Amino acid sequence: MPEDQKSPPGAAASTSNQRRKTLWQVAARRLLQAEMAKHGYVYKTLARDLGAGDSEQSLMTRINRGTFSVAFFLEALRVMGTKSIDISHLPDPRETAARRK
Repeated sequence: MPEDQKSPPGAAASTSNQRRKTLWQVAARRLLQAEMAKHGYVYKTLARDLGAGDSEQSLMTRINRGTFSVAFFLEALRVMGTKSIDISHLPDPRETAARRK
């Protein structure tokens, strides 16, 4: 490969970290959307009940990207009346890390 096309040092690790981050963003998004469906929530009612000034569209964008904080996630779950969530179906990060080695 020509010198100017080589990946910078650490690029493989960066790609791996990005992939891992994306995996968890998708998992968080799916969990939140599943809870919304279970409790009969749509983005408009969640935005209203959160009362934080987020529009329906901005809330939809944030949730669909999976780019929300743990604090937001917990607040949304609480507002919807979620008592507990099952995360046993999510991959174990230790097993994923062991496979990468």
